[in-house]
Amino acid sequence: MIPQTQKIEIPISKEKLIKLLIGSLVFLGIGFWFVIGKPTINNAIFSNPTAVFGLGMVSIIFSTFSIFIMLKKLKDTKPGLVIDETGVTDNSSGVSAGHIPWGDITAIKTTQVFNQKFLMIRPLT
Repeated sequence: MIPQTQKIEIPISKEKLIKLLIGSLVFLGIGFWFVIGKPTINNAIFSNPTAVFGLGMVSIIFSTFSIFIMLKKLKDTKPGLVIDETGVTDNSSGVSAGHIPWGDITAIKTTQVFNQKFLMIRPLT
């Protein structure tokens, strides 16, 4: 338990958000290329115009949604994670968990995938 006077705030990494935004813009461009340019590739999947169009549309929809979320988070001034006497408040993504009271948490641990660390919070079951 955190003492009442102590509050830990971890900011959102704007650098990572910008990298994700650039990646989403690239996928958006690829999606438009698939839909408008209709690339011809000697491949079982990519030689089918319907599959290329479908992949392009999926890329456009997913990228547009991702760009919207990234731009929204870049404008957000709230910290990504707040740990205080009431619990943990997650504001780190477009689908954040919100406030999790200490009474609902059974365990906390960290894990790492490549160079990215994750905070794992186990809720009551």
